[in-house]
Amino acid sequence: MLSWEETVSLYIEKYQDLIRKTTEPLRHHFGVTYFTYHHVQQNGHYSVLLDRPDFAAHYVQNELFKLDPFLRHPRFFKSGFFPMSEFFPGSTRYLLDQEYADFFNTEPGFIYIDKQTDGVDFFGFVGAFTKEEVFNLYVKNAGVLKRFCHFFKKEMAGILKKMKLDPIFLSYLNSNFDNEVLSIKDLQNKDFLKKIGYERELLSFSSLSKREVECLRLLLLNKTAKEIGISLDLSRRTVEAYLESAKDKLDCFSKSTLTQKALLFSDLGLF
Repeated sequence: MLSWEETVSLYIEKYQDLIRKTTEPLRHHFGVTYFTYHHVQQNGHYSVLLDRPDFAAHYVQNELFKLDPFLRHPRFFKSGFFPMSEFFPGSTRYLLDQEYADFFNTEPGFIYIDKQTDGVDFFGFVGAFTKEEVFNLYVKNAGVLKRFCHFFKKEMAGILKKMKLDPIFLSYLNSNFDNEVLSIKDLQNKDFLKKIGYERELLSFSSLSKREVECLRLLLLNKTAKEIGISLDLSRRTVEAYLESAKDKLDCFSKSTLTQKALLFSDLGLF
């Protein structure tokens, strides 16, 4: 298991020339002055590459990983483009905003989240953008930026393969890895759902355990109990027990009604 300091030294600093060369198109065409990529697996394995080693050293030295809202279990995220600040919890929002202002002389940029069955990818973009420019940039260029993200992973495949053999374990190093920390946007969304008549659904969802929610998410992807077990490192019988428990809590009497309920939760943005 690597430490934060070892990851910076053995990967981010060692391969900085290759990483900077790969992200050059972002600087030239979009004015992105800082790009970061990291992957979090279901079991807490974490790998990271970025094109600013100076910020990586600052991040570790000042223990910003303790405040980072993106170093958490994949179940807390969904795919898409978002302003980074939407994920900054109220208690630390000022501190994180100030870090970006002091180091990059700009506001936090935006992030593309690509969720998969085994984990989640995060691609961060920071530059001298106003809030309006951030929104316009990722809305108008979403397709091109997604293609860059795939290109970056392809170019870094050899390095990322090495990192997976000796990863950081967020589940041990980050106390917030498995804890739900609601952002301001999350709180606003849940308040909105209550006001338009979905309080009962919110209560039903809150009755589910973390493992039950994970199983339901994968059920929506048409995964069998065996396949869900492989993804979550659980036995098939354990997965079936979680699904049965979820059926009882949600008053569902078949797999199809359970799937419909899970789909509703997904439509409401609870997954």
